[in-house]
Amino acid sequence: MSLKTRCPACDTVFKIVPDQLKVSKGWVRCGRCAEVFDAAAHAAASDNANSWPQSSPSKASVQSKTVIAKNAEITPKNITAEAVNTPAIDDLLPTKDKLETDLTFVRVAKNKAFWQQSKVITSLRAACVALVSLLFVQVVFSQRNHLVAAHPPLASSFESVCQAIGCKIEPFRNIDAYKIDSSSFQKALAVAVDPAQADVFALKITLKNNSDLPLAMPAVELTLTEAGDKPVIRRVLLAKELGFNGATLAANADWTGDITLAVTTKPVMPLVSGYRVLLFYP
Repeated sequence: MSLKTRCPACDTVFKIVPDQLKVSKGWVRCGRCAEVFDAAAHAAASDNANSWPQSSPSKASVQSKTVIAKNAEITPKNITAEAVNTPAIDDLLPTKDKLETDLTFVRVAKNKAFWQQSKVITSLRAACVALVSLLFVQVVFSQRNHLVAAHPPLASSFESVCQAIGCKIEPFRNIDAYKIDSSSFQKALAVAVDPAQADVFALKITLKNNSDLPLAMPAVELTLTEAGDKPVIRRVLLAKELGFNGATLAANADWTGDITLAVTTKPVMPLVSGYRVLLFYP
């Protein structure tokens, strides 16, 4: 005993049995185009009207032959009812858990239908807009110093926001834009307090800002080395110690600073024969 259904995608008509409808809860997959659809909703006319299955006898389902003759045309709704009421052996059917696991195409079809709902699509679009907006705010917040340096009129707006959320606007930093044009480290002519214990040296360094934006002044790391280029003494010098007054160096500007240092030597220390300077932000 079989029914007929029509694929809504490729219009192919094929036969199904009531047990198949009961196992898959009315869902079938087309063998030609693999479309998953409700068999009862797309039922096709049967070759023999009397071949449609009948439910088990009950007070609600007992009908006379005369009534059956008058209602020989079976609608898709009647097909669904007949398919559900078709008697079957429960022991031969899979359990509910096994059914949901085995019928992968049914699960895929339900998932596809869920994500195609207008409410779901609207919610996803709203979530995407919210995430993009949040990302934009994070980028603006992280680059606030760069934005203020490039567009000074924005400083007042950013300061107002920072007062509310507890952040601050600092000079823009870009250590890669700095270049050491020249430097020298020579023994000074001044006499030290204790010539036997200390030597006086003069450090002079010229920095160049190669950026089109004003940049925060970096610190200078001075390293004195021995003959094998191994470090002997290391000291960090801030821009203020080198004589720079201010927080930023103007765009494409250069600046020269100097400082006098007293280097105390010990008998166990190797002889200082060279130096290195390095720029960094503390």
